[in-house]
Amino acid sequence: MVAIAEGLHAAGVPVSFDPNCRNLMGAGYPPLFERMAALAAVLKISDEDLRQIYPELATGDALARVREVAPRATLLYTRGADGMTAYLADGGRVEQPAFAVAVVDTVGAGDACIGGFLASRLQSPDAGVEVHVRFAAATAAAACTRAGAHAPDAAQVAALLAAG
Repeated sequence: MVAIAEGLHAAGVPVSFDPNCRNLMGAGYPPLFERMAALAAVLKISDEDLRQIYPELATGDALARVREVAPRATLLYTRGADGMTAYLADGGRVEQPAFAVAVVDTVGAGDACIGGFLASRLQSPDAGVEVHVRFAAATAAAACTRAGAHAPDAAQVAALLAAG
């Protein structure tokens, strides 16, 4: 995976990365994470991932470390029901509250988030980052309304965006 990402990055292809850190990943994972994060144009990391990768660091320090490793990336930091923050390469940031939904299952919410962000950028390349972050949050919320890893369709996302 790393070799593929390095080759794509070297060829000028934007790389997105969601570390999806799990308990089964050992002590060797943080250096691998940092190697992949350094290649990323878009990096999605959850509060749970951050704690797993950098257990010895406070949240602010861990986020600063990620920004140090991936300074050119758009960093999507997700916090479940507490929303998400997009940290931008220019130092700006965008706060996005979570969309209120009846949560059935959170499996796949992170995948839906980064997928929604990338889809929004592809569909509306001239829109501001706030639009893409909002779309990502709506996509993640829609994914939580069904059991299992659910990929929401455009109508479900549009309904959430229209409602609030």
